[in-house]
Order: sequence, then structure tokens, then C-alpha cells
Amino acid sequence: MLAFFRALRVDLAKALWGRWLVIAVLATLFSLWLGISQQLRGMGDYLMYNDEPHWAGMLDQALQGSFAQLSLPALSALPAAGLALLELQAGAARSAIFRVGWQPYRAGKMLAALAGGMVVQAAGIGLLMGLMHAIRLYALGAPIPWAAWQGIGPPVLARIVCGGIWSGAGSLLALLTGTASAATVG
Repeated sequence: MLAFFRALRVDLAKALWGRWLVIAVLATLFSLWLGISQQLRGMGDYLMYNDEPHWAGMLDQALQGSFAQLSLPALSALPAAGLALLELQAGAARSAIFRVGWQPYRAGKMLAALAGGMVVQAAGIGLLMGLMHAIRLYALGAPIPWAAWQGIGPPVLARIVCGGIWSGAGSLLALLTGTASAATVG
């Protein structure tokens, strides 16, 4: 059992500290931003001369954007899903499988992919919220009040959990079928 947790820690470190995580987070931010780019384009001037926009509604619109929906499985799976298959093909996983066994190895890889997918979505959404805060800070000199985000929790959590599920399913599918493309398709 201790070996399983040690292998899980290594898998989580590879999934959460690699360059693919940064690439996936930035691509997720871009895909979310595409859904509301028209509203954000002149937001600085709009805030100076008009009322406060509905920030939670804009974030919800970004979460439901067509490009953001289409790219959710692939971007969530990017940091970790294909890692297990590459380790198997390169032969690096042989010692880990020998120490912990096939079932714990597969479970550890799937949990690492699930965590990586959830972190990608949470970080992308957090960066978009930070971008919205920066626009309001620039225009009005104050951040968005926390009351303006009221009611956005369930859609945000649903997207984060969905990203983790897609990534974990893609990792499991890649391990069971032996194809690297299955990791990003889910």
C-alpha cells in the first residue's frame, strides 16, 4: 500500500508540475475567453460610463461557449492522460508495475489524470476570473465584489468535475486499449 501511494505521488507530480499543465491551462483560458471576447473587448469604457455588468452571467456564458465545450476533453487530458501509455511503451513503467501491481498502477495513473484534468479546468477558470478582476480594477480601481459571483458555483464545479472525469476516462481507455490517441479523446 505504501508503494501505491509513493507511485501515486510521483504520478501526481508529473501531471501537476509539467510543461503540459501550463500549456493546457493557457489553452483552457483561451477557449473560455473566446466565449465572451465580444463582451470583454470594450468593457473598460463600458464600466466607466454605464452600469455594472452581470459578471456571473458572463462567466457562465464562457463556460457554455461552443469552443470551450468542444475542447474540454482534450485540454483536460493533456497533462497526464497519455503519460501512462508512454511509460508502458518506453519500458519505464515495468519496475513500478512490478512493485505495486497492475491494478494499483492503473488506479494511480487514472487518479493522477483525474486530478490533472480538474486542476487544468480550475486554473483556467481562475485565470479568466482574474482577467475580469483586472479589467474592473483598471476601469474602476476596485475588484469585482464577491456578491457578483453569486450563483456561479454549481456550473464552475460541474465543469471542473467534468474535466477530471474526461481526463480519468481517457487515461483508463488509453491503458486498456493501448492507443495514445484514446487518452485525448476520452
